[in-house]
Amino acid sequence: MRSLTIFILPVLVLVVTSCPSGAFDQDPFDAVRDLTGVLAVFPGAEGFGTDTSAGRGGTVIRVTNLLDEGAGSLRAALETAGARTIVFEVGGVIDAARAMVIAHPFVTVAGQSAPSPGITIIGAGLAIVTHDVLIQHIRIRVGDRPEGPDPGGRDGISVTGTPDGEADVGNVVIDHCSISWAIDEGCSTWNPGVHDVTFRQCIIGENLSESLHPKGEHSKGMLIGDHTRRISVIGNLMAHNMQRNPLIKGDVSVLIVNNLIYNSGQLAIHFSDPEGSGPSRATIIGNVQIKGPDTLRIVPIIWRSIDTKPGSQIYRRDNRVGKSSDSTKGLLGSEPPVSVDPLALRTSGDVAEWVLSTAGSRPSDRDETDLRIVSNVRNGDGGIIDSQDEVGGFPTATAVARPLVIPDDPSADPDGNGYTNLEEWLHALAAEVEGR
Repeated sequence: MRSLTIFILPVLVLVVTSCPSGAFDQDPFDAVRDLTGVLAVFPGAEGFGTDTSAGRGGTVIRVTNLLDEGAGSLRAALETAGARTIVFEVGGVIDAARAMVIAHPFVTVAGQSAPSPGITIIGAGLAIVTHDVLIQHIRIRVGDRPEGPDPGGRDGISVTGTPDGEADVGNVVIDHCSISWAIDEGCSTWNPGVHDVTFRQCIIGENLSESLHPKGEHSKGMLIGDHTRRISVIGNLMAHNMQRNPLIKGDVSVLIVNNLIYNSGQLAIHFSDPEGSGPSRATIIGNVQIKGPDTLRIVPIIWRSIDTKPGSQIYRRDNRVGKSSDSTKGLLGSEPPVSVDPLALRTSGDVAEWVLSTAGSRPSDRDETDLRIVSNVRNGDGGIIDSQDEVGGFPTATAVARPLVIPDDPSADPDGNGYTNLEEWLHALAAEVEGR
């Protein structure tokens, strides 16, 4: 484990300014969504973008090997155009030389269909640059090999638009994934045009500190980047990240609910807008911070930099640091500025056990990394790392193959509930790997 480098925080304030009339008049995205009665992408899905159809009714593509590219590979399936659901006849480790890019919309990546030990991508991450995407039950362990992708942008999962905002990158759901050892961020959204994105019940941890990043120290959990709208962060475990648990930039609307943050070295949830992108809206409810071996003596669960723009709306309720609640401090107004329905809110006292039991790629079939991180939280140990080699290195799981027998007539919906035969089969497999 590494020793913590102490640094001096910039001048920060915790008082939320009042919102000038018309501050968001030019906002093209409303920050409130009511999806009640709308078919969710899978039963129980909550958050922005969960009304996507993803790959429903499209082609079924089978991943039959663990090669980085070529016929039968995950990369080839992701690069195929048209509505599609990707299932796995093999489990094990995919060693990726470069990021796997999802550039064609209407895709479901169903990692729950892989045999144990499931699917782990090492060496690079996933880059989503399109709309209507569902990613479930995948592990991404990026790592610090010099021959990998550019360290300045080596994320685990990125959801990225274009600077001109012309690309439609929305209705994206990342559910029950495990992301670690990134050099830039574990997860990120970036650029105008990114909207309606949910990160739900993931483990985002051990992103690398003093590694290959050109800026030096860069152990960062999640970046909610400038101009990205209606982002929801629900029920995730963020562990052993120095900062960005998450970081909320300018001109953003974000919902942060029922997450567990462990051993954030310097900052937990924080706001900053040095580029002057504009006021942000945030609703932050029922999150829990547990300090760890690398946490500075004073690290509040929510921190707002002085460069956060006037007119920003930050609603906070029932957030907890250890046993201390900050249920009212910094509260602005009586209604959350960002919300989505339906959403089952848990009280902060129930969050830690729920997240530790249910987050990550395969809660009932965890790999060594997820088991270690969850154990660290329970025992109050572990630490921020500089390289995956400090914690055993890349996984080397033996490939396991087995044929998949998918349902007859996979696109049919004989019971008329809106979900196809294929989807209902995948829902049952998801319940198995989640331990439900």
